[in-house]
Amino acid sequence: MKTSYNRWVEKVNKEALNGCWEWQGAKTRGGYGHFRLRIGEAWKMYKAHRFSYEYHWNNGHRLSSELLVCHKCDNPKCVNPDHLFVGTSGDNQKDKLNKGRHKWGRTQGHNLLSFEIAEKIRDKYNQTGLSMAKLGIMFNTSAPQVCRIINNQIWKAGTEN
Repeated sequence: MKTSYNRWVEKVNKEALNGCWEWQGAKTRGGYGHFRLRIGEAWKMYKAHRFSYEYHWNNGHRLSSELLVCHKCDNPKCVNPDHLFVGTSGDNQKDKLNKGRHKWGRTQGHNLLSFEIAEKIRDKYNQTGLSMAKLGIMFNTSAPQVCRIINNQIWKAGTEN
């Protein structure tokens, strides 16, 4: 029977040019590797980079669930233990800010609209009475987002924030 390490290492490409060991197995939507790991009597999905850190630097012992395994290289596929460090959620946020990877305002991934588009949505709603679902389709966003705009919960009328 294969050990957890053998199952893990089969899915690792150590040949990447940047020194990363890139995970070749299943990945989350965010690009982080994961695989099934037997924990006690049960098989559970486990993060590949977390396993790497625990195996190489923590003598195979599991870390506290409050701790994150973060990437120095900012490559979510990387499982190279030399590219990983342990920190809290706050440490991870500070790392992101220090590297200029935090997105603000209009550049933030969930914020695809602008103040100008929000104003157009409000105007169209007031002029036509179209449903929020139809406005969402028209402006390539969701009905709940249109609702928040119309109710001034986001992109408040008269402000540009």
